[in-house]
Amino acid sequence: MDHIELAARPPCAVIIGGIRGGVIGRGEWCREQMRRGREALERCVARALERGVTLLLEPINRFETDIVNTFKEGLRLMSDIGCENLKLLADTFHMNIEEADMEKAILIAGSRLAYVHFSDSNRLAPGWGRIDFKAILGALRRAGYAGPIGIEVLPKPDDASAAVQALA
Repeated sequence: MDHIELAARPPCAVIIGGIRGGVIGRGEWCREQMRRGREALERCVARALERGVTLLLEPINRFETDIVNTFKEGLRLMSDIGCENLKLLADTFHMNIEEADMEKAILIAGSRLAYVHFSDSNRLAPGWGRIDFKAILGALRRAGYAGPIGIEVLPKPDDASAAVQALA
């Protein structure tokens, strides 16, 4: 909630990514954790709506969380909650692991996509791994995406080299 208050001056978005953690255990314990997590998200979404803040739900790979790994799961949760200020954040590093077709995922997300992180398959700057960023940019254009694209990479071999490569 404090992040939402901070983001309200001036209005900006709050990323809900790795802070989700994971579900521990099985059965009823797991269902209870999921129920409580969803209730917390619903409270955050409602407060963010009051404050004019967008929340960005970032699907993260299965090795870091077991909650919302794919766009499909994110879109389902967004639909269940039903609030227009909850949007998707696409991170190409995580998409490379979880999405069978990254371009298709972007097109399905469409207007519900509000922010993009570019990072190659190895978490290095775009062009230093296997992801086809020209295809990703094409999918973003076809989806009508006109929002920000950030670079979230490891600073290797150093900050300056990674920044120059990312911009290229």
